[in-house]
Amino acid sequence: MNYVPLGKTGLNVSRFGMGCMRFSKDEKEAVRMVRYAIDAGVNYLDTAYVYGDSEVITGKALKDGYRKKTFLATKNPTWNISTMEQLQDNLRIFEQAESRVMSPADQNLIRSIREVYESKQSIGCTGCGYCIPCPRNIAIPEIFKLYNSYQMMKTHPIDKVVYRDALLPGGKGADQCVYCGACTSHCPQDLPIPKLLNQVHEEFVKSS
Repeated sequence: MNYVPLGKTGLNVSRFGMGCMRFSKDEKEAVRMVRYAIDAGVNYLDTAYVYGDSEVITGKALKDGYRKKTFLATKNPTWNISTMEQLQDNLRIFEQAESRVMSPADQNLIRSIREVYESKQSIGCTGCGYCIPCPRNIAIPEIFKLYNSYQMMKTHPIDKVVYRDALLPGGKGADQCVYCGACTSHCPQDLPIPKLLNQVHEEFVKSS
């Protein structure tokens, strides 16, 4: 495992840090994954209060001396690890990767791509799934994923078709929302989910 300075903190952390937001639903497997990562050289973990039972599981994983081997942080969610296979794949990548190999031109290209991509991502949903199950059986993350995909490829109607022909007939469309607010209290991104669902539904059902 490669290690790099963490800003100006004076700490050296593994280039691969393990996110603890989307743990396996099997608590024992989640604990095993955290300890596997630490044994493989990972010394940076992140969790947060809004990550459901993540703090509790992380605490259990860091017993038996593992806490002394890691730096524990809290952060906003982006993308995390859910299975042992994903963890092993990421460890393999970061074992082989070297730091500071991107040229200024490479960094500018990545930055430009990210800006274009983010400008078309209308809904900042990470797909974490904390908003489900919905009392009305609405497929919230799937609906937002379809909408963001649609924003990227508006000339292709496939996302609208999936919504109209699969989710709506199955009773999982945004039209089922009654604004109960059960979803918003669990959203790490603080998204106004009912309002956004209505926005998606109106745009997806209107004539192309």
